This record gives sequence, C-alpha cells and structure tokens, in this order.
Amino acid sequence: MRALHAVLLVVLGTGAIHCASRTGSGSRSGARPASATPSSPRQGESAPRAPSPLHAAQITAGRDHVCARTAEGKVLCWGANASGQLGDGSRIVRVHPTPIREVGDADLLVAGDEHTCMRRARDQQLFCWGQNGHGELGDGTTDGRAEPAPVSDLHEALSVSAGGHLTCARKTNRFVMCWGEVHEGGAVKVPTPVFGMTETEEIAVGAYHACARLAPPPQGNVRCWGANRVRQLGVPYFKGRGLPVAVPHLENVIQLALGHEHSCARTAEGMTRCWGGGMRCVPGEWFEGKRVAVKPGGIPGMDGVSLVASGADQACAVRNDGSVICAQERSPTGERSCIAEPIVGLSSVSGLALGDGFGCALKTDGTVWCWGKNDSGQLGDGTTRSRTEPAMVTYVRW
Repeated sequence: MRALHAVLLVVLGTGAIHCASRTGSGSRSGARPASATPSSPRQGESAPRAPSPLHAAQITAGRDHVCARTAEGKVLCWGANASGQLGDGSRIVRVHPTPIREVGDADLLVAGDEHTCMRRARDQQLFCWGQNGHGELGDGTTDGRAEPAPVSDLHEALSVSAGGHLTCARKTNRFVMCWGEVHEGGAVKVPTPVFGMTETEEIAVGAYHACARLAPPPQGNVRCWGANRVRQLGVPYFKGRGLPVAVPHLENVIQLALGHEHSCARTAEGMTRCWGGGMRCVPGEWFEGKRVAVKPGGIPGMDGVSLVASGADQACAVRNDGSVICAQERSPTGERSCIAEPIVGLSSVSGLALGDGFGCALKTDGTVWCWGKNDSGQLGDGTTRSRTEPAMVTYVRW
C-alpha cells in the first residue's frame, strides 16, 4: 500500500483523541465527485430500497477501496474503482457496497493497493481483479480487469495475502508462491515459488516486501524478503533481499501485519512488535525524514491484543476486550513519542482493515464501521465526507 498520508489518526477517534490531518475532518463536502455513484439498478431491476446495514464475515482494505465477504460467500466492494478493483465490471466509484454478481462461494478475500483477490470455496481456486500493470493479478498478462479472473496455474490455495502491487499465496503443501511487483521494479506475471519458503504457517504482504511465519520449530520464526530501504525486513542493513532472511530479536509470533514500509507482529503474549519505517508512529530513529525502527520494538499501550492490522503508514489492534487502539504520535514536551490510543465508539470488534488514511472494523454482530478519509466513498456510508467517528456501512438493496 502506498503511504497513508497523515490522515489516519483522524482514525483515532473523537473528542480529545484527535490528530492533526492534512485533509482535516470533514474537509470534503457531501457532494459526490462526478465519478462517484451509489450502487445503481441494472436493466430490468426495480427501484432501490432504503439503505440497510451490511452484515459481513470478513473485510479487507486496499489503498482507497474496501471489500467484504458475507457468511454466504457473496462479495461486495465500495470506494475507488479507477482500476476496476471493485470487480463489478465498471470503473465507477461506489459510495455503498456493490455486489460482484458472479461470486457466490468466496471464503477468503484480500486487497492490495488497487487490486483484490478471493478464494473460491469449492475448489480453493484464486481469482483476482483490478490493476495489473505489474502482474499482480497473476493471469500471465499485464491487462487490468474489472471482473474476477482466475490466477494461472495455482490450485488448492491454503491462504493468500496482497499489498501494493504484489500478491502471495500459500499452497496446501505450505509452499509460498508470489506474483506482481518485486522490489527491483520488475513484474512477475504468474505465481512463482519463493525459495526456501516451506512449512509456512502464515504470509503477509506490504507494498514492496513480504514476510512469512514458519511452522515450529523454531516457534514464531519470521522471515522476510523484498525492499529494505527503511529496514522493513528487520535486518541490520538497508539492502533489499530477493531471498528470505530471518528477522532477529523476534520470538513467539502468532500473527503478522505489513504496511507500506513497515512490518508488525503479534506475539503469543498479546504484545505488538513493529519495525521498519514510514509509520506515523513507531519507536526508532530518524532516517531521511522518516522514523525508522531498526529492530522490532513495542508501542506503549499496544498490548493485551487479539489482532493486529497495518495500513499504509499506520498500525492498529483489537484488544482482548473487543476495543480498538491505534498507534499515535504525541509530542507533549516537544519530543515525539509513541502511544496507543483508543478509537472512541468501537466495541465488540472481531476484524480490522486499514487503508490509506482510513480504517474499517468488523463487529461480532457482522456490522461494519469505517472512519477517516472518504474522498472516494471508501467509508461506505453513502457520502464522500471524511469522518473522525466510525460510521456504519450501509447496503442499498435493489
């Protein structure tokens, strides 16, 4: 994902928990841009009903778009759509969730900057759509697609992850295959094995790097590869690596979450550890105008968590009590410091997805709540107004 401009701790709630934003809260009017439209009826369809809450089983966020999967396997997307990343056959911005008509049995969903991928439940086949200039759709071409297309020569995918212009999948034999933009700038147009990545338990993808968690032993062993300009690989040098390298000073990892140029991990003890650069807040040193964590470090207050999520330049987590906290940069005495602050109004959260300047939370009742930047309708509330408070995503049924 591209770096999240300083908006996201717009993300950090209401009241006293505000963070300065370049766009500011509510900086855009309620009028939709010319390219924005709500879900519209197709030929032969009746007039719309009043908006009703969207109920989802999973959510994922790209740079400026969001997709959700329902318990029945349907996929709905909203937000920016210039590259066809919403998969509805158009390139029209949608301010409400719009269904992908041909999809009815999805069981896994991920998003990169401007592309989206899903797994089909019945045969574990992967389908992707959206931008494809770097081969991120894995269909052997660089042609963009506004509707789902199968990934070439990849069957029985156990899991999949996407970020930036890169996509990776774990096969049922737990080998890792990747396709899309590599850190040298080249394009890999079909799934290609990552050397040495066997017995993996999890993969996570950033904008130009990826990480995998290996099966024990050793417990929680994490290896990363790709770009390393701001130490996002967690190793003590700045050169990128085409082959995976072990991240030192990191143990007992049970979950990974990668942003544009940073990496985060959740340990078995419920602690959050982040490294790399480009985040609004990460303990570390200043390098070329960015704060860089040269090795995994904790963020004060971001512990006791059950889930970690990374956006373009932000990290948030779901605490064990179902509340959401996000890393925020403070400078009360003139010296910048990091601390985790809650997003007011969110509780009973089971899922979290962060984009570029915005975030969405999935509650245990299936409702989806989004906040932050909304210039492309990525909050899914029927407007293009940015919000400091989470608003419920509504679905216009036709």
